[in-house]
Amino acid sequence: MLHQKVEYKTRELRQLNGQELHGLTLQELQRLEELLNIGLINVSKLKVLSLMRGQRQSFEFNNIRSSYLPEDDGRDTSLKLGLDLITII
Repeated sequence: MLHQKVEYKTRELRQLNGQELHGLTLQELQRLEELLNIGLINVSKLKVLSLMRGQRQSFEFNNIRSSYLPEDDGRDTSLKLGLDLITII
């Protein structure tokens, strides 16, 4: 029984990837299309959230950099910038 479930899920995954679609009924194709649309919507939402977080982190990084580092005192600040970036991420 477990073997059958694995086979079914493997076939379902292939179909989600656009493979092994032959022999599917119109209803099965519509169900597959709905699943793909839901997945696309979820991916798009996560992408937007990631972009928003990236913009926020960039803003936070600029604020941290400007508040902790002197304008230009001739010192090498690359190490400090690297540490600040790791802390934010």
